[in-house]
Amino acid sequence: MTGQTPPTNGADLTDTTGRPAGPTAGPVAATIASTVAAAVEPRRVPLPSGPINLRDVGGYPTADGRTVRWRTLLRSGSLHGLDGRGRAVLAQIGLRTVVDLREDAEVTRAPDQLGRLAVEHRRIPVYTLPVTRQRTADDVAGGSASVGSFTATEAIRAASASGDLGSIYDHIVDHLGARLTAAVLALAAPDALPAIVHCSAGKDRTGLVIALVLDLVGVPAEVIAQDFALTSYFLRDEAAATVQRMSSWLSAEGTPLPPALLDSPPELILRSLARIHASHGGTRAYLLAHGATGHALDRLVEALLVPADTPASRLERPSVPASPDLAAYTPTHTLIQISDTHIVREDELLHGKVDSYATLRTVLEQIEAAGTTIDALLLTGDLADSGDLVAYQRLRDLVEPVAARLGAPVLYAVGNHDSRGPFRAGLLGAEPTAEPYDHVHWIDDLRVIVLDTTRPGRHSGALSAAQLRWLADELATPAAAGTVLALHHPPVPSPIPLVNALLLAEPEKLTDVLAGSDVKIVLAGHAHHSSAGAIGAVPVWVAGSSAYRAGTIGPTDRFTGLAGGEYTRVDVYPAGAVATAIPIADTEVIYDRNIEEMAKIVSVHA
Repeated sequence: MTGQTPPTNGADLTDTTGRPAGPTAGPVAATIASTVAAAVEPRRVPLPSGPINLRDVGGYPTADGRTVRWRTLLRSGSLHGLDGRGRAVLAQIGLRTVVDLREDAEVTRAPDQLGRLAVEHRRIPVYTLPVTRQRTADDVAGGSASVGSFTATEAIRAASASGDLGSIYDHIVDHLGARLTAAVLALAAPDALPAIVHCSAGKDRTGLVIALVLDLVGVPAEVIAQDFALTSYFLRDEAAATVQRMSSWLSAEGTPLPPALLDSPPELILRSLARIHASHGGTRAYLLAHGATGHALDRLVEALLVPADTPASRLERPSVPASPDLAAYTPTHTLIQISDTHIVREDELLHGKVDSYATLRTVLEQIEAAGTTIDALLLTGDLADSGDLVAYQRLRDLVEPVAARLGAPVLYAVGNHDSRGPFRAGLLGAEPTAEPYDHVHWIDDLRVIVLDTTRPGRHSGALSAAQLRWLADELATPAAAGTVLALHHPPVPSPIPLVNALLLAEPEKLTDVLAGSDVKIVLAGHAHHSSAGAIGAVPVWVAGSSAYRAGTIGPTDRFTGLAGGEYTRVDVYPAGAVATAIPIADTEVIYDRNIEEMAKIVSVHA
């Protein structure tokens, strides 16, 4: 096939089913270009922010009267810019698979930011295969198959040198069909859809894979070319930034990226389709020749298409799943806060009555059994009752294995019962130094800041001027998904008068630092009861203890410890955060309805 001239307009391009394989450049391409602009908005997936060139390929008609399903196959540029709000929208769509066509260097520069999306991430680099020597522009333009494959950088160099991106497409079609087929088969896997196919800009590699899929299911070639041409419009506002970013990757090697390479003329994809049909008789035969099975391809066709007799009302593009309003009710991150564990030595009971180790074990068992995706375990102080090294080691040996199974980091804050030296040695495996333990942890684009409010030898808390300056400097740069601030001593009052003598001193100083920041919630402990408040405009949640609870209704001159503990689920949303107290004790189930039953209730009473 190397060096073969693709058919010209008017050539016989029918495949083995008798369906036209599609036009090449000429009058049809001009007609396509004139209708592309009107098709842009219906295909746009309305993320609040995120990847470039993201769009839906649903709604296209096939030659046999069927239609490609909406919200089932998306195409995009890199998902590196995906934030929590965007992930929430994709979760509402029901995304199951991401097919990433980029090579290793591209992924290193701009990794997909999928966060806690429960998706299968398939890396199928189109360009990179084993090579026997460095490929030259002449190799690529000439279609030489003897020197292996080439990288994205080499492909761009070759196109820049020759001014002909079509030669790159020819090479991919002729010699990298196994890679294209692997991408199509990733979509054909059971329960793989809805899916996103993407490369860096969502244009060339993505365009070829999407064209193969659409051609396979029977979408006319001129419609496929129209979809391909949409890239020029989707990148119109983003093109400058895209060119600048991709050029910077190449500039160190002296290879500028011409803006014209971001064009997507319809004749370019028509040329590739014509080449496939001329060499193999059709896309299905092409995919079969490169490792696909008929069963897998049939499964993909059936999963992507809506039957011809489907009522027109069911063929309309759904707007609800991609609504940013719905995303506001889907958490971007979920944390579990456990406070005031008060772990003691193995042969001891807390206050002679409470097995604080057993209650914490019950908490962790409940969390694991729930099956909820947890992004971090956050333990907010008074971890060991007397700052004992052995108690910290017991805590570590209990918590860390559970966290590993959950795939969640453990973030520790210290409290007034803790001792910094043994804490560092027993929990962190670090030198037992006595300086405050302030730290920042990133969970994708969510920032968690932990402050040490302890004052050794005292039960009340405080933040030094140096700590407040450090916090202000850290908050000066906002995080994409916002910030959660954790500390031990509450900056809000307690209903228990005696506790109010043991709170964070001068909370107004913390209020001043947080004013105008991206902090969504402050999480505290210490009081052994759950309560909510605010400092300035920032919500504050005071978590109850996992060990025992404090009585909050009773004589004002008493401080009473009562059996029963709790922990907290903290859900972070695009616009804020919600903390929910969870009791440890087993309770009787009153009702347990499934989602279908609840949907019926909502439909009647909402």
